[in-house]
Amino acid sequence: MSDLQDYFFQIQPGFLNRNWSHGFDIYYKTEVEGEAKFLQYAVYSSETHDQIYNRMSDPETDQQEFFIHETDLVHYYQDFLIKNLKDQIAASEKPDAEVLKEVYDLMCRVLAEYFDDMASTRIFRVLDDLAKVLSDCMAKMNVTIPMVFGIANKENHTYSHCANVALYCTALGCMFKLKVEELQELAMGGIYFDIGKKAVDYHLLTKDGVLTQEEFKFIRKHPMAGKQVVSALKRYSPGTLSMVSDHHEKWNGEGYPAGIAGEKISIHARICSIMDVFSALTSDRSYRKRLPPAKAFSVMKNEMPGAFDNRILTFLLKSLTPPQPQTAVAS
Repeated sequence: MSDLQDYFFQIQPGFLNRNWSHGFDIYYKTEVEGEAKFLQYAVYSSETHDQIYNRMSDPETDQQEFFIHETDLVHYYQDFLIKNLKDQIAASEKPDAEVLKEVYDLMCRVLAEYFDDMASTRIFRVLDDLAKVLSDCMAKMNVTIPMVFGIANKENHTYSHCANVALYCTALGCMFKLKVEELQELAMGGIYFDIGKKAVDYHLLTKDGVLTQEEFKFIRKHPMAGKQVVSALKRYSPGTLSMVSDHHEKWNGEGYPAGIAGEKISIHARICSIMDVFSALTSDRSYRKRLPPAKAFSVMKNEMPGAFDNRILTFLLKSLTPPQPQTAVAS
């Protein structure tokens, strides 16, 4: 893939929204002497919405691919979609689950742009804003694990796995009554915790069955690869960075990459480690069906001794146990 192609993203007619007043250029791709070229197809605006939507939807042009430049994509996300979400949250004293679902869906969409469509780290500006929107939204809600579990995508995608971990970590932070600033750290750490997997061959991430020793050795590099990407931007807290680098460390010191143990692992990374495995167990895989939440936490507590901070696991298990009715005492 050439450097030029890295800056253009394919869009479908459904991407267009007449309420986006700033507009953008739409391009089509061609080749000149073996080099990819992107030429202007149309200038999109609210006034030209119907005309361009119909042209893009025309069956005679359904083989034509249309693109938007990354700069316009970032502005569209930040200044339109995210702004609308912020307005919805501000307008409601208590946002409902539908607003949270919209935040989550947009988070998946932007993460997919990074993992699947090769967006540059400039898309992180959008993800930073979404982490803040996520934490602001959830701080106003009475969040429970079953609530956020119902929102999460259970398919086997790296982008949805990151979105799920951000959702679960932030929910746990709410249940711990953390401040909004701390919730933002957890949200950002969850979004970026597996970012190093962009450097891993896709077939390894989706392979059926057991990885070979050599394959596993290669995958084990992703925490430090991710930390290198995120720390280079020089705007994330130590807690957020630790979620990227240390989410495979274990309470008993048998994890990787550094083999640190116990409370030497940051609380952020301990939470991320638990929610990483929880998300994996409760999502479909090619080799097994997903587990329900209570079963997943039970498996982690009883079948993975020494891997996690047992106090957090116990708290989560108790949060899923419905309160027992009080038995009347005869007088």
